[in-house]
Amino acid sequence: MGAVGEAPNALRSALVASAMTLVLLSLPAAASAANPPACDTSAYPVPFLVIDGKSVVVRNTRYLQMRQNTHSTDSASAQSDPEHPFPLTVTPSTGGSTTYTVNDWARDQFPVTFASGETADVTATYVEVHNSYSGQVLVTTRCTRTVSASFSKPPVKRHRHKHHRHRHRDSNGDDDV
Repeated sequence: MGAVGEAPNALRSALVASAMTLVLLSLPAAASAANPPACDTSAYPVPFLVIDGKSVVVRNTRYLQMRQNTHSTDSASAQSDPEHPFPLTVTPSTGGSTTYTVNDWARDQFPVTFASGETADVTATYVEVHNSYSGQVLVTTRCTRTVSASFSKPPVKRHRHKHHRHRHRDSNGDDDV
Protein backbone atom coordinates (compact mmCIF):
# COMPACT_ATOMS: atom_id res chain seq x y z
CA MET A 1 0.00 0.00 0.00
CA GLY A 2 2.98 2.29 0.53
CA ALA A 3 3.85 2.12 -3.18
CA VAL A 4 0.33 3.10 -4.29
CA GLY A 5 0.11 6.00 -1.82
CA GLU A 6 3.54 7.30 -2.79
CA ALA A 7 2.72 7.71 -6.51
CA PRO A 8 0.23 10.57 -6.06
CA ASN A 9 2.59 12.27 -3.60
CA ALA A 10 5.52 11.94 -6.03
CA LEU A 11 3.41 13.35 -8.86
CA ARG A 12 2.20 16.16 -6.64
CA SER A 13 5.79 16.93 -5.58
CA ALA A 14 6.93 16.95 -9.20
CA LEU A 15 4.12 19.34 -10.16
CA VAL A 16 4.93 21.66 -7.25
CA ALA A 17 8.63 21.61 -8.18
CA SER A 18 7.79 22.40 -11.82
CA ALA A 19 5.53 25.26 -10.78
CA MET A 20 8.20 26.66 -8.47
CA THR A 21 10.77 26.45 -11.28
CA LEU A 22 8.45 28.39 -13.60
CA VAL A 23 7.85 31.01 -10.92
CA LEU A 24 11.57 31.41 -10.27
CA LEU A 25 12.34 31.64 -13.98
CA SER A 26 9.69 34.29 -14.48
CA LEU A 27 10.89 36.50 -11.61
CA PRO A 28 13.81 38.13 -13.46
CA ALA A 29 11.55 38.82 -16.44
CA ALA A 30 8.91 40.39 -14.23
CA ALA A 31 11.50 42.45 -12.38
CA SER A 32 13.02 43.74 -15.61
CA ALA A 33 9.53 44.55 -16.93
CA ALA A 34 8.82 46.71 -13.88
CA ASN A 35 12.20 48.47 -13.92
CA PRO A 36 13.72 48.41 -17.39
CA PRO A 37 17.28 49.67 -17.83
CA ALA A 38 18.04 53.26 -18.75
CA CYS A 39 17.63 54.15 -22.41
CA ASP A 40 20.78 53.55 -24.42
CA THR A 41 21.68 57.04 -25.63
CA SER A 42 23.46 55.67 -28.69
CA ALA A 43 20.36 53.74 -29.80
CA TYR A 44 17.76 56.21 -28.48
CA PRO A 45 19.45 59.63 -28.17
CA VAL A 46 16.30 61.80 -28.18
CA PRO A 47 13.81 61.70 -25.29
CA PHE A 48 10.20 61.45 -26.46
CA LEU A 49 8.90 63.81 -23.76
CA VAL A 50 10.20 67.11 -22.39
CA ILE A 51 9.06 69.26 -19.46
CA ASP A 52 7.30 72.46 -20.48
CA GLY A 53 6.88 75.26 -17.95
CA LYS A 54 6.66 78.21 -20.29
CA SER A 55 3.36 77.65 -22.08
CA VAL A 56 0.95 78.48 -19.27
CA VAL A 57 1.93 81.22 -16.80
CA VAL A 58 -0.41 83.11 -14.45
CA ARG A 59 1.25 85.80 -12.31
CA ASN A 60 4.00 84.04 -10.33
CA THR A 61 2.76 80.49 -11.07
CA ARG A 62 3.99 78.25 -13.86
CA TYR A 63 1.82 75.31 -14.87
CA LEU A 64 4.20 72.48 -15.69
CA GLN A 65 3.22 69.85 -18.21
CA MET A 66 4.84 67.20 -20.33
CA ARG A 67 4.85 67.61 -24.09
CA GLN A 68 6.20 65.69 -27.03
CA ASN A 69 9.75 66.67 -27.93
CA THR A 70 9.79 68.51 -31.28
CA HIS A 71 12.74 66.32 -32.33
CA SER A 72 10.94 63.04 -31.58
CA THR A 73 9.85 62.78 -35.20
CA ASP A 74 13.34 63.37 -36.63
CA SER A 75 14.12 59.63 -36.73
CA ALA A 76 12.38 56.30 -36.20
CA SER A 77 14.50 55.57 -33.12
CA ALA A 78 13.22 58.75 -31.42
CA GLN A 79 9.56 57.72 -31.67
CA SER A 80 8.12 55.87 -28.70
CA ASP A 81 5.08 55.43 -26.51
CA PRO A 82 5.45 56.57 -22.88
CA GLU A 83 3.92 54.32 -20.23
CA HIS A 84 1.62 55.84 -17.59
CA PRO A 85 1.53 56.70 -14.77
CA PHE A 86 4.93 58.14 -13.91
CA PRO A 87 6.30 60.57 -11.30
CA LEU A 88 7.19 64.23 -11.82
CA THR A 89 9.15 65.78 -8.95
CA VAL A 90 9.46 69.54 -8.30
CA THR A 91 12.29 70.63 -6.01
CA PRO A 92 12.26 74.38 -5.18
CA SER A 93 15.52 76.11 -4.30
CA THR A 94 14.05 76.96 -0.88
CA GLY A 95 13.87 73.25 0.00
CA GLY A 96 11.27 70.51 0.17
CA SER A 97 10.04 68.67 -2.89
CA THR A 98 6.65 67.65 -4.24
CA THR A 99 6.03 64.59 -6.37
CA TYR A 100 3.04 64.51 -8.70
CA THR A 101 1.70 61.55 -10.67
CA VAL A 102 1.40 62.07 -14.41
CA ASN A 103 -1.56 60.00 -15.60
CA ASP A 104 -1.93 61.58 -19.04
CA TRP A 105 1.13 63.43 -20.28
CA ALA A 106 -0.83 65.35 -22.91
CA ARG A 107 -3.37 66.81 -20.43
CA ASP A 108 -2.01 66.89 -16.88
CA GLN A 109 -0.70 70.21 -15.55
CA PHE A 110 0.99 70.89 -12.22
CA PRO A 111 1.11 74.36 -10.64
CA VAL A 112 4.39 75.66 -9.22
CA THR A 113 4.23 79.02 -7.45
CA PHE A 114 7.48 80.94 -7.10
CA ALA A 115 8.64 83.41 -4.47
CA SER A 116 10.97 86.22 -5.46
CA GLY A 117 14.35 84.86 -6.58
CA GLU A 118 13.23 81.24 -6.22
CA THR A 119 14.01 78.56 -8.80
CA ALA A 120 12.78 74.98 -9.16
CA ASP A 121 14.36 71.85 -10.59
CA VAL A 122 11.87 69.47 -12.18
CA THR A 123 12.52 65.81 -12.96
CA ALA A 124 10.31 63.18 -14.59
CA THR A 125 11.18 59.51 -14.97
CA TYR A 126 9.10 57.42 -17.35
CA VAL A 127 9.31 54.26 -19.46
CA GLU A 128 9.60 54.58 -23.22
CA VAL A 129 8.39 51.72 -25.41
CA HIS A 130 10.21 51.59 -28.77
CA ASN A 131 8.95 49.35 -31.56
CA SER A 132 11.14 48.44 -34.52
CA TYR A 133 11.33 45.68 -37.09
CA SER A 134 14.16 43.23 -37.59
CA GLY A 135 13.25 41.77 -40.93
CA GLN A 136 9.58 40.93 -40.49
CA VAL A 137 9.77 40.47 -36.72
CA LEU A 138 8.50 43.21 -34.43
CA VAL A 139 11.03 44.02 -31.72
CA THR A 140 9.79 45.92 -28.65
CA THR A 141 12.32 47.65 -26.40
CA ARG A 142 11.39 49.18 -23.05
CA CYS A 143 13.77 51.59 -21.37
CA THR A 144 13.66 54.15 -18.58
CA ARG A 145 14.16 57.82 -19.44
CA THR A 146 14.76 60.67 -17.02
CA VAL A 147 14.26 64.25 -18.23
CA SER A 148 14.81 67.40 -16.22
CA ALA A 149 14.49 71.16 -16.49
CA SER A 150 14.98 74.22 -14.31
CA PHE A 151 12.55 77.10 -14.04
CA SER A 152 12.49 80.46 -12.31
CA LYS A 153 9.78 82.90 -11.34
CA PRO A 154 7.97 84.13 -14.45
CA PRO A 155 8.78 87.69 -15.50
CA VAL A 156 6.39 90.37 -14.36
CA LYS A 157 4.24 91.60 -17.20
CA ARG A 158 4.36 95.34 -17.40
CA HIS A 159 1.28 97.17 -18.54
CA ARG A 160 2.05 99.14 -21.59
CA HIS A 161 0.36 102.49 -21.82
CA LYS A 162 -1.42 103.09 -25.05
CA HIS A 163 -0.29 106.18 -26.80
CA HIS A 164 -3.12 107.97 -28.53
CA ARG A 165 -2.30 109.72 -31.71
CA HIS A 166 -3.92 113.09 -31.85
CA ARG A 167 -4.85 114.37 -35.22
CA HIS A 168 -4.34 118.02 -35.81
CA ARG A 169 -6.08 119.87 -38.57
CA ASP A 170 -4.32 122.49 -40.55
CA SER A 171 -5.90 125.76 -41.68
CA ASN A 172 -7.55 124.05 -44.70
CA GLY A 173 -9.32 121.46 -42.50
CA ASP A 174 -7.03 118.64 -43.67
CA ASP A 175 -5.63 116.13 -41.20
CA ASP A 176 -2.01 116.81 -40.36
CA VAL A 177 -0.59 113.56 -39.14
